[in-house]
Amino acid sequence: MEQKQLQETRNHPLELLVVAVIIGVTLFLPRLIPQGVDDEVYTLTAIGLYLGWELVVILAAFLYERRSWSSLGFRDCNFGIQLLWGIGLGALMGFLFIGIPLLAGQSPYGIVSFQPWSTQALRNEIAMDILIIGFGEELVYRGFFMQRIREHWGTIAGVVGAAVLFSLSHYPNLRSTQQLVITLAMGLILGFAMVKWKRCSIVSVALAHGIYDLLLPVVGWVIRALE
Repeated sequence: MEQKQLQETRNHPLELLVVAVIIGVTLFLPRLIPQGVDDEVYTLTAIGLYLGWELVVILAAFLYERRSWSSLGFRDCNFGIQLLWGIGLGALMGFLFIGIPLLAGQSPYGIVSFQPWSTQALRNEIAMDILIIGFGEELVYRGFFMQRIREHWGTIAGVVGAAVLFSLSHYPNLRSTQQLVITLAMGLILGFAMVKWKRCSIVSVALAHGIYDLLLPVVGWVIRALE
């Protein structure tokens, strides 16, 4: 059935390369913004970046491949269960990558790279993490890349390949080996969860990603408040 679907659509490995190049180039756009500009400029740039990514993969799936939303990881099952999967995975990653290092005595400054300077800044960051960053990155890496790499080279290649791309995409901004390892581990957890359990959809992993990302500024805000 899957082979028949592939024959009826334009799913070609070159498409993956083209989308990867587009996204790779745009990753460096925020670094072109001059230092000293308002935070709102960075925020608007980030929103435009993620919305642009979403547009690219949606156009590739619908206009080029002529496929449906399911090709991007959306699933027709109980929405509440999908949300529960997301909450559970987000809590798990928060415990693994924030809770355990803190309990082990690691400096919080090595875990949290962003510390909101006000409650309003914290609210803005949470909204960005849940609504923009989590969904945008998961639609690209687990929804687009993982699904298509799986179809061409198998499940393991799909999960690992998408996780590697996801991890490398964070290097231009973070430039941290520790964060590369953490984002790789996150990608593997989210990818295998989505492959293993049918009720864990792109909505689930996007919510999990957003929850983990919002925990970072919350911890940073707490650290700043206690100083």
